[in-house]
Amino acid sequence: AAIKSFKLIENGVFKTEEITEILRSPGRHEGCSGTRNLSDNLSDLKAQVAANHKGIALVRALIAEYGRDVVHAYMHHIRDNAEIAVRDLLKGLAAGRRGPRGRSGPSGELILEATDYMDDGSPICLKVTVDGSTGDAVAPRGGLRRNLFRLDFVRAPVAAPRVARIPQVYGNTNAPPSVTASAIIYCLRCMVDRDIPLNQGCLGPVTIRIPENSLLNPSENAAVVGGNVLTSQRLCDVIFKAFGACAASQGDTNNVTFGDS
Repeated sequence: AAIKSFKLIENGVFKTEEITEILRSPGRHEGCSGTRNLSDNLSDLKAQVAANHKGIALVRALIAEYGRDVVHAYMHHIRDNAEIAVRDLLKGLAAGRRGPRGRSGPSGELILEATDYMDDGSPICLKVTVDGSTGDAVAPRGGLRRNLFRLDFVRAPVAAPRVARIPQVYGNTNAPPSVTASAIIYCLRCMVDRDIPLNQGCLGPVTIRIPENSLLNPSENAAVVGGNVLTSQRLCDVIFKAFGACAASQGDTNNVTFGDS
């Protein structure tokens, strides 16, 4: 079942009947089935709701103890610290620690490129551009610089024209852009030389560009269930390969499925 937007709780009431109908609705189409384990689905959703409530309670406790302004300030400090750590990593690469795949662009920027393939032959092509000419991580006006780092997931080279004709696949290994963002933030955090909590600040210097209707930015009609567990791992392989950071492994999460899939 594809859920674009659904209000799961309204006025404190968990909308069991409505979400059950959505999860079972694919079964109305010939050759399709709805959820195979409704009770697990409902339990998972309720657990996520409970986790959110716990988080809200903890934040409220922090605000009660330290005040809202202090809590907000430290939230920004955590993000800024992560952003600076990533910027230092990228500036170090641009300054000379480029790895085996680095080359200079026409304006002196560092360019890293890598390609790897899914099991069906679909390529994931990455071009990384790092602008290290800015020097400090702090702009003259006191704000952190933007666009120091760009990742372009480009279409396959001319040698693979079939990919240009079928940019997204008919199977279920297409991945929404959020999966790509998650893979990037994970890889960057692995490569920085500081112990930082995982947070949005890691993507502060990053611009991500992905072609529409592609494996990593599919249309709303494309199946994506396998993208989170399979394509995400191959994405990590490609990113680490571009940076020359580590060797690739199987490129998937070694899922084993019994029965219908």
